[in-house]
Amino acid sequence: MEGPNWAELERALEASLGSDAGSDLLRLLQGRVSGVTDIDSWNELAQSMLSKRSSGSWKDGVLCRLGRAAGPAADDLRASAFLFLFLPGLRALFSRARSWDSDAEDLWEEIVVAFLEAVDGFRAGARAERVAQKLLGDTLNRLYRRYLRRWREQRWVPGIDPVVLDKIESVSGGIDEAGIELRETWESQIRALRAAVEAGAVRKRDVFLIIATALYGEPVAAFAQRAGVAYATMKKRRQRALAAFATWVRSRP
Repeated sequence: MEGPNWAELERALEASLGSDAGSDLLRLLQGRVSGVTDIDSWNELAQSMLSKRSSGSWKDGVLCRLGRAAGPAADDLRASAFLFLFLPGLRALFSRARSWDSDAEDLWEEIVVAFLEAVDGFRAGARAERVAQKLLGDTLNRLYRRYLRRWREQRWVPGIDPVVLDKIESVSGGIDEAGIELRETWESQIRALRAAVEAGAVRKRDVFLIIATALYGEPVAAFAQRAGVAYATMKKRRQRALAAFATWVRSRP
């Protein structure tokens, strides 16, 4: 399986929201959020949420109201509503993380779990801004942490995008790596990083540090907190690891 049948999934979610309870929830939004009054269906609401003509503050208002409309995200109706509105973003996240799992169905299930956990943790305050971006960002972070635990247990390193590694100087704390050319396939990049470890140029414990912060964008402060290490110490360790790896790559024949 290369992923969900997106059209079928969208139809199933829309059908769920087409129930009497779903209609009641839409009417609640119509009565509480300005600009939803003229929207007659969940599909029309989803299109408005995607439209660049809709303001960010209006979209935030819809999601904040929806977040306060029911109980935990395990509630089928609210879960369906959030999944339906966020399906395009979750589909994009699925494509981005496709290499993380050989089982596409398992990956999608993990994404849904991570997303609903993010919705559960969502607190729609009066000043909530960029709600959609925050929910998707939280989902990606939760998903990444889930797979990071798997990778550590399996002693496996995910594919490293050569484009990201080629631009490693942009996140290397000022180290000049602009001359490095790393345009190999993902597999060769994995071999290069492992070879650097075997050669003693990069410490094995720094592999996940490089992947987490340089590839997947996890803040150094967050990585340091999870590792129980002071931020300043982890920042220096990261700079040394990136510099060592880049130097080793340049020295290869």
